[in-house]
Amino acid sequence: MDTRSVIQIHLSGIMHLCILLAVLSTRPCQGGDRWGYHAVRRSIQGQSAGLLEAELLRSKGNTRPQDMAHFGAGWHGDSHLLWNGLVGEESSLEFEVSENGEYTLEMQWTVAPDYGVFEVKLDQQVIEQALDLYAPKVGLAPLRFLGLFQLEAGIHHLHIRLTGGHPDAHKYGGNGYLYGLDYLNLKTSSPRIPQKKVRLKEEFDLVSFAEAKALMKEHCFKCHGDAKTKGKLNFEAMEGPEAFLESIEQVRLAAEAVSMAEMPPEDELQPGAEEREKLVSFFDALVETHVSTHSILEPLVIRRLNRYEYNNAVRDLLQLRGDIYPLPEKIIKGSQYFDPATGKMPNAIKLGNRTLGKFQLERQVLEGVDPFAIDLQAEHGFNNRGEELSVSPLLLESLLSLGRSIVHAPEFDAYTALTDTFFKEQKSSVGDILRPFLERAFRGPVEDAALQRYVAFHHAEESRTGSYRLAMKSVVAAILASPKFLYVFEAKSDQEGKLPLNDFELAQRLSF
Repeated sequence: MDTRSVIQIHLSGIMHLCILLAVLSTRPCQGGDRWGYHAVRRSIQGQSAGLLEAELLRSKGNTRPQDMAHFGAGWHGDSHLLWNGLVGEESSLEFEVSENGEYTLEMQWTVAPDYGVFEVKLDQQVIEQALDLYAPKVGLAPLRFLGLFQLEAGIHHLHIRLTGGHPDAHKYGGNGYLYGLDYLNLKTSSPRIPQKKVRLKEEFDLVSFAEAKALMKEHCFKCHGDAKTKGKLNFEAMEGPEAFLESIEQVRLAAEAVSMAEMPPEDELQPGAEEREKLVSFFDALVETHVSTHSILEPLVIRRLNRYEYNNAVRDLLQLRGDIYPLPEKIIKGSQYFDPATGKMPNAIKLGNRTLGKFQLERQVLEGVDPFAIDLQAEHGFNNRGEELSVSPLLLESLLSLGRSIVHAPEFDAYTALTDTFFKEQKSSVGDILRPFLERAFRGPVEDAALQRYVAFHHAEESRTGSYRLAMKSVVAAILASPKFLYVFEAKSDQEGKLPLNDFELAQRLSF
């Protein structure tokens, strides 16, 4: 018999009042209070470069957020921006870039039976002449790469004008059409020049304990000394760097406060700029010493990725819109929860913790992909125990074919955001394109010899198939079958099995 954990959450009248006030104080959506059959309330705000949620951009026109969760997975944040109007009418969206430079622009649109044909302008430049968003059923359009644009720092606008409709499209309300926009992806392609932290004098990087203690006596002992000890931090009693290292968390907070001119208090004698820089350098050196001597963890048990981790790793690596196969391991989402449109929270919420049934699985998966079997759970229900995650010959065969089935799935090109970038032939060499991809896939630096093997494989596949795109898909399938992708491991250890982690290993531990 399945067991369930039932959590009863009883909310007081005060919480109901707080939620109601929070909803009432939310800024209404631009374009009026038209809340459609599945609109959601979100605060509208200015957004700068990066992934920009369309429904959170400042907008003009008949726009409103629309909840898309019941149409399936894939929409970022489970919602998009919805607009409707007549031919000739338009809407505009506002975004900001913080610095001059060259930017790439991608747009993720929704398609539907009652969506129209649009002209899209970036400021005054036409970037889409006739964007047709019609489709027989609601879904996500392939991610559109619009190109490179030279943008100045400041506010920019997208103007989206309805110019007509597809012959098979149904008119919305009998006389107009709609569009749905999920997000913009605005990324700088200008090389960033790393800025060094400005120091008044180079020798401030090495501040002696005696010099730092003298500065603390003048500016810190009044609040952090023997006579008065704020925050349990007594600088006066610390006779050497070792004493500071024993209270490293307080030292770290002190370093932040001094660097931000929050210490000493504004009504006390303030250190000069050079003196403050010396104190910050001294505290920073202590923090760096602590970090460098405490980044040693127990050795990692080598293991393969479980089904959940494999799905997430592939989804992130290939920038997919959804999962690659059904995941019954996912926690059941309660059907009744906070309703943003009304601001109401139910008095009780029931959450189940059993494996999902087939009718509760996400539908947004790749067709024709056969996942490997559900991982055996170790003690306490965990499915990431190294001793349980081995690779049998049967599983190895499944993993080898799984990568090929992913990249050759019928809808893969529309499912990945890399179709018009990574999988499209470019001016850059194959090696330059593959190196950063391999480093992400293998979660570590890639040796030149390994890189050249994949480059040679791409050339061989391109000669065999006559297609750059198919050759790159073959390379990706091979990468997904590599032990460096499938296994979580750390390649080095000393006699006791302990060594400081490098940046890649630390990132891997945080991810898996």
